[in-house]
Amino acid sequence: GGIPASAPDAIGGNPVNRISPLVVDPFRKRMRGCCETSPHANWTVEIDGRRMVNALQAHARNGGPRSLRRLDRVRDIEVIERNPVGRPTRYRIRSVDDVEISAEDLKSALNAVRSSRRGEDRLKSSCIEFVSTPRGFSAMGRGFGHGVGMCQYGARTMGDAGASYGEILARYYPDCALSTAWKPTRTQQLG
Repeated sequence: GGIPASAPDAIGGNPVNRISPLVVDPFRKRMRGCCETSPHANWTVEIDGRRMVNALQAHARNGGPRSLRRLDRVRDIEVIERNPVGRPTRYRIRSVDDVEISAEDLKSALNAVRSSRRGEDRLKSSCIEFVSTPRGFSAMGRGFGHGVGMCQYGARTMGDAGASYGEILARYYPDCALSTAWKPTRTQQLG
């Protein structure tokens, strides 16, 4: 979707997720033009209002924010926090009581209750803007996955345009160096 996520926001707070290439740097120029080849670059999912409430209440019963249990009707979902390059990281759900929830938790909660439409109603990433509709919400999203690291479609587009593996890796993992971590012995090579 072209808007990267930091691993601490998307995957978890483990210190290993705070290494340079997995944390979004707002000052690093982001190249454009590769992710648009993905069939998942931009997408929209319609979510019925009742289905949304049921999914959020179920998420509360399974360890999500307890305040989600009191939801009656979702009036609005607004982004209240973005990472340095604009990807949503936290939302406020407006209902009887307002509830704040991380972007990844909201995506997981809404994907936990499936309809019979074979995955067509699943949110592909947590990079979403919500717009109220008469029946519920339109979730307008970007990308497919957690947004951390390499975009497979972007890497393929770069490769098709002649980029080397080193150039592709340098784009997605800046400030990293390639090195040999292991070399097989002659006996191992012969098999």
